[in-house]
Amino acid sequence: MEPPRLRGITWSTLNSSVAPLNVSVNGTNVEATTETGEPDTTDVARSSVWYRWTAPFTVEVAIDTCTSDFDTALSVYTGSAVDSLTQTALDDNSCTSAEGNNNASKLIFNATANTIYYIRVDSYWASSGQGNFTLDLVLADNVAPDTSITDGPTRLTVDDTPTFSFGGSDNKSASANLLYSHKVVADGVIPDSVAWSVYSTNTSATLESLSDGPHIFYVKAVDEADASPAEQSFTVELRSPEVETTSPTGTNAPRLGDIIATFSEPMKPSTISTTTIKMKVGTKAVPVAVSLSGDGKTATINPYPTDPLKALAPNKKYKVTITTGAQDLHGKALDQNPALSGNQPKVWTFITGSS
Repeated sequence: MEPPRLRGITWSTLNSSVAPLNVSVNGTNVEATTETGEPDTTDVARSSVWYRWTAPFTVEVAIDTCTSDFDTALSVYTGSAVDSLTQTALDDNSCTSAEGNNNASKLIFNATANTIYYIRVDSYWASSGQGNFTLDLVLADNVAPDTSITDGPTRLTVDDTPTFSFGGSDNKSASANLLYSHKVVADGVIPDSVAWSVYSTNTSATLESLSDGPHIFYVKAVDEADASPAEQSFTVELRSPEVETTSPTGTNAPRLGDIIATFSEPMKPSTISTTTIKMKVGTKAVPVAVSLSGDGKTATINPYPTDPLKALAPNKKYKVTITTGAQDLHGKALDQNPALSGNQPKVWTFITGSS
């Protein structure tokens, strides 16, 4: 909805609807005049130019015309009609020579969120009070707020839609008035190529459909800008483990030696055991011993562990099953065929040779 229009005056609108707040506009008051009822800036209004600005949030604002080429007077108002305005701030000659023109103006005032302010650039002298100016509007506070991440995954997670909670504190702004923006960057992606979210008062964010692998979550708070956003690294684990290779396979398998299964990722040692790994010849169970390599990726199955000289029967078909009770380090169960509904065990067979 269009905000109430100030009756009896023409203005330009300053666009500062997004943070961080930093507005600069070039203007001139050459051939400008005053309106009937326009408030006096100093002793009398001369050649005024008006701007309308809506504060996007509650904050301390600094405005100046320090680089103007004439003697300016600067003032800020609220209201709905030119002859009944309320003055918010007024300045004449506060700029220094180091800033540009020591006859130009600068002021600071506390702006309230969603309030419409009318900013007037005027001349002090009628005879030499016209020229060019640059109106700069920034936040007066140049100390960035501190931002912290209070909750969310810090290492490995099986959740591809994790939620992060965060907060901030500032030297001037109340925490409730801070705005936050976040982004998540996947491994190998240039952080600056990922856009920040729109600033809002939300202090949590749920990410959507993350890919498998490492990520970094960034969040920054703003009253002006946060030069050092908080960040937190985590890794999304979406895939279930599976068996990548087995030995032996096929026919004419050796009758002596171990059976080997290699997993796609490190497995939880407590889940790689005779409870989850079974071996049969026909319908008869074969007693085995099971061990897991130091890197957690290779299971060694030793048939007839109590009789190391005993060989597998010749020309027999053996079946080895690794059940879905086998889990990776994050508790995800083995799934040998993700295309099927539910987790699937790994089953393979081999036929021994005659000798």
